[in-house]
Amino acid sequence: MSSIFTVIDAETAVLILPELIMLAGVLTMILIPNLGDATMRIPLTTTRVPILFGGTRFATTSNPKMPNQIALATFGLALASAFLFLGN
Repeated sequence: MSSIFTVIDAETAVLILPELIMLAGVLTMILIPNLGDATMRIPLTTTRVPILFGGTRFATTSNPKMPNQIALATFGLALASAFLFLGN
């Protein structure tokens, strides 16, 4: 019995590409606006390690319009890839 992930041919990969683009866009909309300068202290030490998720947001990612811009780019790219491979 073979897994579906081992038998993906080029045609199937082209058909699933818009959905993968949209999945990547949703993950990007969640992660990018939450990037910040948060640090985590290692237990029993005074060493702090940057985790870059949370804390004070960076100036480039603190724009409240950022998720909307990411969504528009993602949906546009997914739509373009769907129309590009529609004729195949």
